[in-house]
Amino acid sequence: MARLGKWGLLALTAAGLVVFAGKLVISKQPAPATAQPNPFMELFANALPHVEEALGCKLDALPQFCSADPANPPDDVKAHIHWHFPQLQGDTRTRVLQACQRICGKATIARHVDGADAIAVTVENLPIIASWDFELAPVKSKEFLQLTLVREVVRWHLEKHYQVSRLRSSCRDAEEFDALQSVVEGRALAVTRQVAAKLGTQALFPLLAKCDLHVPDDAADPAIKAVSQTALHARYRAGTRGLAFWDALDFPNAETRVFAQLPRQMTVLARPDCWLQAQAKNQPDLATVLQSLESSLPATEWQPTQQTWTPTMLVQVTSMLGAPKERAEKIAKSWYEGRSLIWTNRGSPDRQVALSVVRHDGDAGARGYFAFAVDLQRKQDTLPPGTCGPMMRVVESKSVAMKLEGVDEAVLNSKQIAFADAPPIPVCLYLARSGNLVIECTWHGQTADAALGEQLVQAVVAAAK
Repeated sequence: MARLGKWGLLALTAAGLVVFAGKLVISKQPAPATAQPNPFMELFANALPHVEEALGCKLDALPQFCSADPANPPDDVKAHIHWHFPQLQGDTRTRVLQACQRICGKATIARHVDGADAIAVTVENLPIIASWDFELAPVKSKEFLQLTLVREVVRWHLEKHYQVSRLRSSCRDAEEFDALQSVVEGRALAVTRQVAAKLGTQALFPLLAKCDLHVPDDAADPAIKAVSQTALHARYRAGTRGLAFWDALDFPNAETRVFAQLPRQMTVLARPDCWLQAQAKNQPDLATVLQSLESSLPATEWQPTQQTWTPTMLVQVTSMLGAPKERAEKIAKSWYEGRSLIWTNRGSPDRQVALSVVRHDGDAGARGYFAFAVDLQRKQDTLPPGTCGPMMRVVESKSVAMKLEGVDEAVLNSKQIAFADAPPIPVCLYLARSGNLVIECTWHGQTADAALGEQLVQAVVAAAK
């Protein structure tokens, strides 16, 4: 395999690519007729027919390939810190972000520039990355550089066709961001692997992801080191999990269908078989279902907010209530997707209505989760004061089995909960199961209202079909 050697420096000189004091320079003007050929474009041109074959479409235009300073920060780091480390604010956040961008930038050879028809290439990183580990030695080659250009052209293609940057900015929580990143990274890797097979460089393909696992972290601050390593490993996981998802979608127009109905949770990505079944039934995801219900309570009085409901959250609740962790983890194995919609009273924030829905991969998993949720309520009734909060105690509790059309089983649980010496607060839970759906409707700060619970449960069942 050819070494890069002096090739990179000579090519950069011949192309007249310029680096200005750590800033990426991107020209949007047409190149003069006398300009020298762009070596990156020439290298990519050999792979272009294979890229178009793998994408299943012709590329009407191509991005510019521009030299980038080695310190040019990857765009995904900022988004990762925003969602996974929201506690970082002000100067601390700026300092951590800059350090993490520098560290993660070491593993970046080429990167599509958000908002531009350009791909920034840091050819200087090739020999540096190759020196990190003997396994990475082949990185110092034109062939590996070619694969990185292919991957970034695919990212550029996805941005042009599906506005990935807009999708990223519309994510509502870290789970949605992680799922979107996995879809994008996985698609880019899936196409690149097909191209590598055509070019005979498939042995280099695994190194695209492995580079992120060998980045030397020279941050003096252990907190910064933890954040940067989290970002690097998240990028690696996004690629590997996303690639596994795309591998299961062997049918025409898979790319168009995925971006029309994006997985919003990592549990969905892990179950492509369930995603395919939902597509075949034209079944909406739970985010769409709950969005259609946001107006169920008057907007003048209630502020709706959606968030992801995950198996990790379930395990946390289980631990707080002292229930067996093993049972929660067993329940989580059948978990396909979960979502919560919370209405907060604009005048009295302590009054809330929460609607949580979990869709399992089958009825059996939903039955197990329903029974577990009922047991958790009973467990809460017997906990000593202060277990679930500062001097919280259950003053009164009763459960009644309910019958509801379209629902297989349901329970209405009404409690009076007191905090310290404050007057008791009514908390009610309407728990229902319909097929593979488990629906929990909880309201705080108002008397039991079975009609409200029934209305919301039936609305979910109707909208989720």
